[in-house]
This record gives sequence, C-alpha cells and structure tokens, in this order.
Amino acid sequence: MANLKCQQYGRDPIEALEGHVGRISALAYQRRGHLLASGAQDASVMFWNAGKS
Repeated sequence: MANLKCQQYGRDPIEALEGHVGRISALAYQRRGHLLASGAQDASVMFWNAGKS
C-alpha cells in the first residue's frame, strides 16, 4: 500500500494518508478549496480534504 506523507521540508511528517495500492504517480492541490488529489499506477484516483481541522 502506498502512503502519502504530508510534511514541511526537513521536518517530521504532519500526516500520512493511506489508501493507494500502487505507487503514487500524480498529485494536484487546489489552493482555495483545500482539496488534494492523488493518482496511482493502479489506476486509482483519491481525493483528500487538506483543510485545517
């Protein structure tokens, strides 16, 4: 399973997002809507809420 780790450069990960089976090959971020989309080599696309909780 591939994990997507959100972190600031040179710091510990803020959060790990789990869900893809294949390697993550694409990533897109919508700045205003706080939406993160990731695509993997297993042909899956996942959407994540990247807003502050």
